[in-house]
Amino acid sequence: FPVTIVIMMPARVSPAKDHKSLISAFELFDDNAAKLILCGSGTDSQNFISFAKELAPKKIKNIIFLGQKSNISEVYAQSNVIALISNFEALPLSIIEAMSCSKPVIATDVGGVREIITNGVNGILVRHGSIDDIINAIKKFQNKHTRFIYGTKAEITFRECFTLDSMLKTISKIYSSL
Repeated sequence: FPVTIVIMMPARVSPAKDHKSLISAFELFDDNAAKLILCGSGTDSQNFISFAKELAPKKIKNIIFLGQKSNISEVYAQSNVIALISNFEALPLSIIEAMSCSKPVIATDVGGVREIITNGVNGILVRHGSIDDIINAIKKFQNKHTRFIYGTKAEITFRECFTLDSMLKTISKIYSSL
């Protein structure tokens, strides 16, 4: 079977991140050719891998445990979709990085995520703890054209809001208005 979709979650193992919901959703996702990449500090530990095996016994062979990587842009390049499923967030850099690589994002609607992701435009926001929302978002991104459209809009958002030039223009406007 060719791989149909590669989802990557670039997040350390910590109470802030909700790997449990993503892995549980992946186990229930009805596509045996999908891959899930877990990247970040602690994702390659035996305790974490055992935890994942308990949550996803049928799909564990389709989960890649990378641990912390210094070449994260290479991991983004191997992925179709970036997921950041969290219990709480401020303004997540991993989403901004994903957008700079033209990757659509699935993220929990917590904290500052809504300041970056416009639901249904450059990514999909899911309710905290909703496995069904995660599964539905993954299903939507199985379509290559949908991934392309969302990814393109994600990159536009990055260029308009998060490049050095765009941020300097915003700061200049703020100072000018004072």
